[in-house]
Amino acid sequence: MKTKIALTTAAALAALLSGCAAQPYNARGAVVPQAMYQPAEASNPYTAWALRQWSDARSVPRKLPVVRGYSPLITMVFSQGNGRRQISGVVGCNQYSGDYTVANGVVIPTTDMASTGQACNTRGLARVQAVSLERLEAEFIESMKHIVDTTLDDYSNPRLMTMRLGNGDRLEFVRQSSDYLPRM
Repeated sequence: MKTKIALTTAAALAALLSGCAAQPYNARGAVVPQAMYQPAEASNPYTAWALRQWSDARSVPRKLPVVRGYSPLITMVFSQGNGRRQISGVVGCNQYSGDYTVANGVVIPTTDMASTGQACNTRGLARVQAVSLERLEAEFIESMKHIVDTTLDDYSNPRLMTMRLGNGDRLEFVRQSSDYLPRM
């Protein structure tokens, strides 16, 4: 009888303590979900991507500025080192970077994206192009906080990555070749 009570008490204590395990939090104070499975990206995180299309919730493509010298307009590179997973890339003329994790197949930034925030050389650009480029940079950096779903077209050899945002927008990225070096 004492053995049965001791085992029941031990099981209850173990269950209680497992619920007290520290939850990981991101820079915004939100709990980062724990991974159930990891896509191919997580086991081979050294991939480079270029934005192909940004669509709204109704699948209407967003008109992106076409600016000579800024192609691809938005890049995303996943890397890993010193125990950190990092997203970095270029948006317009600025570089950005931040840490991330992959949980339940979703790329989740765990820090706010840092951006160089430099003024782009807009000489020769129409004013509307310059404003549009600056707005795009700010909106992309902000969008990284709102990723709710990440899908790959083929987990064994992904060529297309789609990120869905909380507002329903979809960002489609095309994988770049292994020798792709983003301009930084």
